[in-house]
Amino acid sequence: MTIYDLINGISSGEFDHQLKAMYGSSERNIMKNRARYLSAAENFSRLYPESVEIKVFSAGGAVEIGGGFTKRQGGRVLAAAIDADVIAIAAHNGMNKINFASDNSESFTIDLDTKSAQGMEASVIKAVLTAASENGIDCKGFDVYVSSAIPNDNVISMTAPLEVLISAVICGLSGDKEIVPLEVAELGRKADVILTGKNDLTESHEVCALGGFVLAENCCASASDYRKISFDFAGTGYSLCITSVGSSVKYDELDDGMDHVAREINVSVLGEADEVEFFENIFSLREKCSTHELLNAVCFFDEINCIAEQSEALENGDTESFFKLINQSEDSLSRVLVGYSDSSKYEFPLAVLMGRKILAGSGAIRSGSGIVTAFVPNYLAETYCSEMSRVYGNKSCSMFDIRFEGICELKKVT
Repeated sequence: MTIYDLINGISSGEFDHQLKAMYGSSERNIMKNRARYLSAAENFSRLYPESVEIKVFSAGGAVEIGGGFTKRQGGRVLAAAIDADVIAIAAHNGMNKINFASDNSESFTIDLDTKSAQGMEASVIKAVLTAASENGIDCKGFDVYVSSAIPNDNVISMTAPLEVLISAVICGLSGDKEIVPLEVAELGRKADVILTGKNDLTESHEVCALGGFVLAENCCASASDYRKISFDFAGTGYSLCITSVGSSVKYDELDDGMDHVAREINVSVLGEADEVEFFENIFSLREKCSTHELLNAVCFFDEINCIAEQSEALENGDTESFFKLINQSEDSLSRVLVGYSDSSKYEFPLAVLMGRKILAGSGAIRSGSGIVTAFVPNYLAETYCSEMSRVYGNKSCSMFDIRFEGICELKKVT
């Protein structure tokens, strides 16, 4: 596909069916993203007029729905992709360098021999290049223009979707075969470890690559299992409203307590324990572990079971049960935070209570990782965001849709 094919196709509506799959079928979303892709295409054409064949990719953001405090204990996490994404238009340039430009940062060039460039985007690209090289992928020079629709408000991380997007660009330009979502996610995750020097046990790369709701199991293992749930949330009549509450609970204290329980029952993490055996021995464990440590362990088992039930409810299309289980999971988490020493623990119950007051019995709400996530009826979503922003600051609450599509390549219809 040429840049002119892209511009003509966007203008004529040829790509509308692909845009609907990524951003929903509302006319407002289609028109907004038509304009966005046209702007990106025109900027690419202006900056790189010599480019002939192009490829276009999109990667959505990711948000954790539940299970976050269980992941370091080999638990379960439910997460979802959202419609706020990053897109890239890329083409080989026949040179030994990468030219990068975007709609919200300065342009730069990376020489493939020296890899000298500064900034967040440059660091991500260099990390992906290193990961690709270690995986035997031969990367040649290319031009790329990136456009982001992910709000710059710390509600949704930009890093994982950008790592997945650049991984897709490099894989897509390295051969003619279709990109494989989990292979792209693996490359992005490897790049993140190179970039940060640590493995944060995040499921974000897999969620960005797979799309929809994703169930992550055996989270702290080197071979975690990720499964996309076959349910498209688009027709349910609910939006995802995410509020940044200005503080974040660190789970170190909880992990220390659960680590102690795990050692006492001779397992490395609670995810390896037999739940029935744990409860049979809880009387003797009270002599070795504090009440709060045992409470954390009990809530661990409650949470991983609840996450499994949430996934089953989604697969059955039973949103009523799903919402009920989300609220049940939040109530369990509030018990876990009772003995947490940091005063930030009070931010989340307050935000949840405020959210529930607005929801008035509809939808569901869940806290974690510095944010409060709510499933809000569409007719109430703007009011919810307005009220939560009034409490937590201007634009602290953002509205999204669940994106069923994962990493996508926009292709000309043949």
